[in-house]
Amino acid sequence: ITPLPEWDAPRPAIVIASPGMLQNGPSRELFDRWCEDKHNSVVLTGYCVQNTLAKDLLDSAPSTHTLQDGRDVALRIRVHYISFSAHADFIQTSQFIDELRPSQIVLVHGEANMMSSLKKQLVAKYETGGTVENIWSPENTQTVTLTFHESKVAKVVGRVAVERPRDGMELHGVVLHKNFQLQVVSVDEMAQHAGLQVAQVVQRQHIPFNQPWQVLLFHLSKLFDDIKQLQDKGLDG
Repeated sequence: ITPLPEWDAPRPAIVIASPGMLQNGPSRELFDRWCEDKHNSVVLTGYCVQNTLAKDLLDSAPSTHTLQDGRDVALRIRVHYISFSAHADFIQTSQFIDELRPSQIVLVHGEANMMSSLKKQLVAKYETGGTVENIWSPENTQTVTLTFHESKVAKVVGRVAVERPRDGMELHGVVLHKNFQLQVVSVDEMAQHAGLQVAQVVQRQHIPFNQPWQVLLFHLSKLFDDIKQLQDKGLDG
């Protein structure tokens, strides 16, 4: 397999590359390389989130494109869309709900207008009829509080039980289901009570971004509740 930076198609070729929204990775590298040639085509095959390159190509049909290095070039590549989406429609979703009979429904992962339409149809069928208590379609970072009437009894053990629990008191820990009993323990004591080891995964991702810093903060605030800004001392010498 030839590494992508060294590979170039000497003759017509079809390349299947990810991610499908063309934000970064192999698909973005190939798109940047081939987008100026009108003889090339890109086929988008799934759902595209707002503010992604793939969504902009479908909705706006721009005449120029900004490469990852910041240069603007003419956009001549032909754009096509074929849905390979595996998402369920209203009928399939209704059949699934009929089988499970849930008291709460939360709709996630979808385009805003389509989600709103689906919610209205589900409300008319289930919530109005009294078979479902609540149907939610929350925005990113919106908090949803679910209330269930079934009561469960859990034993508070270890460090969490140092202070005797009181009505209305918040407990911070992990609920373990062991031997048909529920226990609430602290994360640090999971190995002692459940034989589970606690691990911490740190992930860093480098994504080229050529817009003002405030624009990035604005979009991140739509996805995450808490954003911390760290000063890179290396940039100041």
